[in-house]
Amino acid sequence: MTQLSKPKPAKTQHLSIDLSETGFATILFFNRFGIESSDTHVLVHFGYIARSGDVLGSYTAAFPRAFLDANAEDWKGYLGKIGNPPERSIDAAWRPPVGQSRRVEVVNAMRVARLGVDAELRCYAISIVSIVDKTRGGADSSKPLQSQPVALLQSSLEQQQLLLLALIKNREL
Repeated sequence: MTQLSKPKPAKTQHLSIDLSETGFATILFFNRFGIESSDTHVLVHFGYIARSGDVLGSYTAAFPRAFLDANAEDWKGYLGKIGNPPERSIDAAWRPPVGQSRRVEVVNAMRVARLGVDAELRCYAISIVSIVDKTRGGADSSKPLQSQPVALLQSSLEQQQLLLLALIKNREL
């Protein structure tokens, strides 16, 4: 009889990262989002929809599943500090129109914040090679990793809450 060995738990190492406050290639207010899952990443579509139904802007990011797993507890803590979850149910089915730009950017670092009923997500990309070099001691350990600011996404606090809840739920599927 062959016995299967249990996979070893992932080793966690904390790295210092410089998350820029400026220089975002995309700045968008969103009032809709949608989520699509793949084996290794979760695609998140953000859109601004006018009352007429027209899509005035959209942005798509690929979040690595490992990133979602690593941040779920922090997001739960953040959501717990905000208060009660929205009464509205999560609708993550929205997709940008077929004719819109299909560029997809990797997001593997993100900051979340709110000010009253307004909320913000700052999305960043960090090179995997830089992470590997840093963890193997190949890079100067006293300097933080550099990130590339990719998107500054603002929304209502309710939309941000719904998005974070959907991302937490999606990683559990």
